[in-house]
Amino acid sequence: MWQILYYIIIFPIELVLETCFLIINRITSNPGIAVIGVSIVINFLLLPLYLRADKIQAEEKKKQDGMKRWTDHIRRVFKGDEKVMMLSVYYRKQDYHPLYALRSSISLMLQVPFFIAAYHFLSHLSILQGTSFLCIKDLGAADAMIRIGSVSVNVLPVLMTLINCIAAVIYTKGAPIRENIQIYVLAGLFLILLYSSPAGLVLYWTMNNVFSLVKNIVMKDPPDDGRTKAKETGGDVKVPSRILYWGGALVLTLLIGALIPSALVASSPAEFVEPSAYRNPVTFIISSLCISGGFFLCWLTVFYSLAAPLGKRRICLGLWISCGIASVDYFLFAKNPGIISADLEYKSFPVFTVKGMIIQLACLATATAVMVILWKKKQVFISGIYAALIVSLSVMTCLNITEINKVISETDFSLITN
Repeated sequence: MWQILYYIIIFPIELVLETCFLIINRITSNPGIAVIGVSIVINFLLLPLYLRADKIQAEEKKKQDGMKRWTDHIRRVFKGDEKVMMLSVYYRKQDYHPLYALRSSISLMLQVPFFIAAYHFLSHLSILQGTSFLCIKDLGAADAMIRIGSVSVNVLPVLMTLINCIAAVIYTKGAPIRENIQIYVLAGLFLILLYSSPAGLVLYWTMNNVFSLVKNIVMKDPPDDGRTKAKETGGDVKVPSRILYWGGALVLTLLIGALIPSALVASSPAEFVEPSAYRNPVTFIISSLCISGGFFLCWLTVFYSLAAPLGKRRICLGLWISCGIASVDYFLFAKNPGIISADLEYKSFPVFTVKGMIIQLACLATATAVMVILWKKKQVFISGIYAALIVSLSVMTCLNITEINKVISETDFSLITN
């Protein structure tokens, strides 16, 4: 169960971290710069999410402040069950639920999975071991920049905490003391958790705090000229049906996480089995489906849920176009791409001709144009197309899994071992 949750919630974030790190490190050939680059890229990707979370927190605080006079009065005048009943009636009249108070913790809840993913990825990154960066002797170990006799002091975690506290002072200016205390306690908790951690991980989190500090300075209380409000709410933009969102997310989840992996394994099931530690290759498909679901059904849903109406519309449109491009590309151009090993590496890299690439790009451009036209003119048909795709992808995946199990059951792995 925990492994499934890890694949759905944490592993997609690790994949993004790893991809960013590999790209930046390949360009710069400097792991230290790559760590900083990953922090900057991830923070820019999450910036719309954090800004929206900040706005929701501000709305929640305003709502609670508006009700405070009467809630305090009810708590002061009534006791026991009568107090609970009166508060329940008052909340219902105000169209409010006590669980809405959790919205004030959205930013914190978002940080937890990203902290776990970064901790797991950077703490076990072998390329950081023994690598120096600026005044850090080893990114794979605690920085130990200051030595007093036999005692070493790690400077980076202290600097990280100091920057975090400065950012908190700016962010919580004028906020209740309780909120300030919570932030400082959290900063102290991070100091304790990361004090002895590898310098590469602490450098990453320090850069996160620097980004947060700059964001709080630049974007704290932006001027409201009316246009900002219209942009945030999306004005009169009509939000597409939730069916269009869930349909697109489910199609991409099934295509990328189920059909493609199952087709790959079904092409040669025996190659995906390690005889000395037998495991049905269908487990590869299950883990792939969990990771794909983590991307499209978990994290994309977080972005969608926090987005303003205009943002939700753009996400739905992006999903629709992505489904069209991915489907056309796979069903028309994914035949015989090359020989792939059980480690998912090409033994012979596919060769693409100029003519073939032009035809492929032309088909994808045409598919994109058709998808945009359908979105604007015949949006009513989209839910039906999604339904047909979901059924087709599910059936094809089941056929592939059936073929895999059939081949596995007919294979004598003891002969392969000998």
